[in-house]
Amino acid sequence: MTPQELKNSVLQRAIQGKLVEQRPEEGTGEELYRAIQAEKRRLIQSGKLKKEKPLPEITEDEISFEIPDSWKWCRIEKMLIIERGGFPRPIKDYLIEAENGVNWIKTEFIIKCAA
Repeated sequence: MTPQELKNSVLQRAIQGKLVEQRPEEGTGEELYRAIQAEKRRLIQSGKLKKEKPLPEITEDEISFEIPDSWKWCRIEKMLIIERGGFPRPIKDYLIEAENGVNWIKTEFIIKCAA
């Protein structure tokens, strides 16, 4: 197996929820989805975020593999706040120490992951 094939195999298992054991104490995808939607509603009400256009639900035709029962299929736009622009300035104001936080994702990273 080539290094690229190994990388692809690991990534495939990860996105299918087969890389590590699913632990109930981590919660479900539905719980996380509801928490993110509640935070987005709060940000919209406070004027920090614009109201989003409704997106269609994911259809069976779009699902190409099985995921664990505790996960949830959803459109990425429902889980993220997507904004355009470069790196925020001053950069130090946007860096975080929390292990579970991400401030922004560069477009080039998304293109590389999807390839």
